[in-house]
Amino acid sequence: MKFAHPLYLWGLLTLPLFAIAFAVFFARRRRVLERLGDPALVGRMIASSSPRRRRAKLTLQVIALGLVVAALARPQLGSRATLSRQFGLDVVVALDVSRSMLARDVYPSRLERAKRELDNLLDELIGDRVGTVAFAGETISYPLTLDFQAVRMFARSLTPHEVPAGGTSLARALRAGIEMLRRVRGGPRRAQVMVLMTDGEDTTGEPLAAAREAAAEGIRVYTIGIGTLAGELVPQLGQEGRAEGFVRNADGDLVTSKLDEARLRRVAEVTGGDYFRIDPKRFGVDAVRLALANLQRAEHEARVVRRYDEGYAWFLFPAFMLLLLEAVTGDRKRSAAPIASAAALLPQAARVGVLLALVPMLFGFDLLLAPDPDVEEGNRALAEGRAKDALGRYERALLRLPAEPGLHLDRGAALYALGRFEEAQREFLRATEARDQALKAQGFYNMGNAFFRAGKYVEAQQAYVRALGLEPRDVAAKWNLELALRADAQKEEARRADEARKEAERQAEQERRRREEEERKRREAESQPKDAEAPGSGPPERPMTTDEAEAVLDALSETERTLEQELARRRAAEAPKVERDW
Repeated sequence: MKFAHPLYLWGLLTLPLFAIAFAVFFARRRRVLERLGDPALVGRMIASSSPRRRRAKLTLQVIALGLVVAALARPQLGSRATLSRQFGLDVVVALDVSRSMLARDVYPSRLERAKRELDNLLDELIGDRVGTVAFAGETISYPLTLDFQAVRMFARSLTPHEVPAGGTSLARALRAGIEMLRRVRGGPRRAQVMVLMTDGEDTTGEPLAAAREAAAEGIRVYTIGIGTLAGELVPQLGQEGRAEGFVRNADGDLVTSKLDEARLRRVAEVTGGDYFRIDPKRFGVDAVRLALANLQRAEHEARVVRRYDEGYAWFLFPAFMLLLLEAVTGDRKRSAAPIASAAALLPQAARVGVLLALVPMLFGFDLLLAPDPDVEEGNRALAEGRAKDALGRYERALLRLPAEPGLHLDRGAALYALGRFEEAQREFLRATEARDQALKAQGFYNMGNAFFRAGKYVEAQQAYVRALGLEPRDVAAKWNLELALRADAQKEEARRADEARKEAERQAEQERRRREEEERKRREAESQPKDAEAPGSGPPERPMTTDEAEAVLDALSETERTLEQELARRRAAEAPKVERDW
């Protein structure tokens, strides 16, 4: 459970104050009665009053007040998926992970501070697509995405050991970001920016040329300098990641890494961006956020976001019942005169009437809703196989109740019957916004069916798992989940077999061409004099077998990050060794 407005919980501290106030009130009332006159006479006058009942009524009021305060804090139970369309930028964050970023002139180190600043920046970039480029002498990229949690996981695991080449190449980082932004262009024009987080040192090339390329593409670069002008020694880390002294240059002198503000300012100015500095006393996130606030944003595609279910009713309903009990409980003893009891019940009856009138508010006035005729007619049409007529009825009802989850579930069922699975999936997703757990589970179950019929078996598995999380005993969801797992495995097996077949055909074609080439060379050699005959080329190569082709396919199924690391490692092996690898 979480609270959307936890500050309201401070209101619970007022409950002891109310209890103390009530105790003081009763004590003072008792002293006043003692001073009023003869105790026996006063006792007969207040014989019908029950102090125990008064205390019970006040206790009920205090508990009800506590529940109302908890409801005001908006307790949220569980979550639901929904479609969200947002406007945003395309942002690539280039994060320096070279060894110089291990310097500790910024607590706890330059690299760890940069990661924390990136976390804070992601909290501000609501609706923006964010990609990441980790760089030292080479680069490793993570593509643009709206899933900031994935970006955080990628960034938190970065260390200097992740990038195979030492040194720092700002130019390669800028060009990697430019290429990433160039690939996602299309549709509505949105601003594209890069945020370069580094200490500014560059050991492999001049970054101004790459900055000019970014300016030519219309990409602004905002540079964030991390470190101090005085500099700091660069730690030398061992295999276990522990500091084992400091880095030394070729002459054996200790290396001091300093913030190069001048270079970072020039890079930012060339692209129309700006430079910000992070040191022990400065934070750069707010300045970057303000700089990005006025840039042009365009609408992204709809995405699934997580929204929490409101649970305030679980606190309001008990509070209502306690207030109702307090209202019907009198403060007089049962031996009171009938006429007096009837008179005392009048204000209690009025309070009960007011509370009963508020009952529909606890359930969103659902108790006052009458069945919709279009929905009933649509249900009949769908049961009779007239899906098109049912769809029309549901759409008419949605014009009046666009936010009703049950109607979206019905419309999704009609679309599913018509074979329009993509549209049905979106309607079932809207149905999962329901507060009713059974309706929400049905929405996920039907969404899994729509994904399954569309051939999206992985998405179908996820939907069935969500349905089982809400209804663990749903046998149909368990069965369909098993079918989706099998279908996905068969699809993957068929894909691998198809790729193996294509690879075998390609190898066979290469073998055929090689033999034709050998035959052509042999014929040319036979037409030449014997003393000019060229030596043979040796035995032909053996064609690749099916097992070897499958092994090649297995090697190609590495993750994107591993491939990026391998490409960076190859580029580093081919590049000349830099003099400074920090």
